[in-house]
Amino acid sequence: MQKILIFLFAAACVFPGWLAAEETTPPAPQPLKMDAPGPGRPAPFTAEMSAEFMRKVMETSARIEKIRNQIAERRQELFETDDSIKEHRAALVELQTQINAILDEDPEISRLRMESDILWTTMPSMPHSPMRPGAARNMFPPPH
Repeated sequence: MQKILIFLFAAACVFPGWLAAEETTPPAPQPLKMDAPGPGRPAPFTAEMSAEFMRKVMETSARIEKIRNQIAERRQELFETDDSIKEHRAALVELQTQINAILDEDPEISRLRMESDILWTTMPSMPHSPMRPGAARNMFPPPH
């Protein structure tokens, strides 16, 4: 009995509203106000902040794009000039050719490719949409 009383006392301390007889109602939801913020509360975004933020986003995007272009140029240069990359690439192409030959011999893959090709040829064409001219024809090319 003493353990039960200790448990109830501890529960009352941890959850003070648990033993209360009255129920409290949650506050009514407030509508979202699109007006200017109240006195003493700054606006979340001002025109100056928004312009500054967009300028920083554009500058950062330009720097990222510049670095990506430098990476692509350096990779292209290495592919053209590095002899070990040329050798490995030739070996990679040879191995991929062998893998493709093995895959082409598999009857299940051949059957699935044929089924896919048949479905592509029998797929009904979508009607021409005035919103996207030309989008209906050849929208999805065959997978292989």
